[in-house]
Amino acid sequence: MGIFAEDLINFGNLMEATIDFPINQKELENILNVPVFLAPHVMDVVVKKKFLAFSKDYKIRLKEGEYFINDRKAGKRAVGFDMLLEKDVELLPSVFEVIEGRPYLNFWPYIKASELYTKVPNQFKERVIIKDYEIKKDVLVLKLGVQK
Repeated sequence: MGIFAEDLINFGNLMEATIDFPINQKELENILNVPVFLAPHVMDVVVKKKFLAFSKDYKIRLKEGEYFINDRKAGKRAVGFDMLLEKDVELLPSVFEVIEGRPYLNFWPYIKASELYTKVPNQFKERVIIKDYEIKKDVLVLKLGVQK
């Protein structure tokens, strides 16, 4: 049985398609182990900052960026954020990886553990990448696709 034109069209559509992968505020708080507040295009991460003998809640504002790491060999599918204050990068939770002064958050373990991932055909599982992301009110939406 040969490959038909419809098969090629469907395969091409699959390669170009993006699927929304929403992560709500509570899930993000579980990932980061700190309180998180989401608003359109920004995410506030609340950490404890020490002032003399006291500690106080301190918000670090992260803004959507257009930075992605889709490294299949290292098992990384990460998104990068812009920061309002670069000096705050040291205060971020340890789940953030700082590369060239920019915080990245690896979502690959959470994507692989999701129900959506189980529905991906086996030949495409390791080729899933993050094409884009958007922060909305109360949800961060990853736009997943397949690497050609």
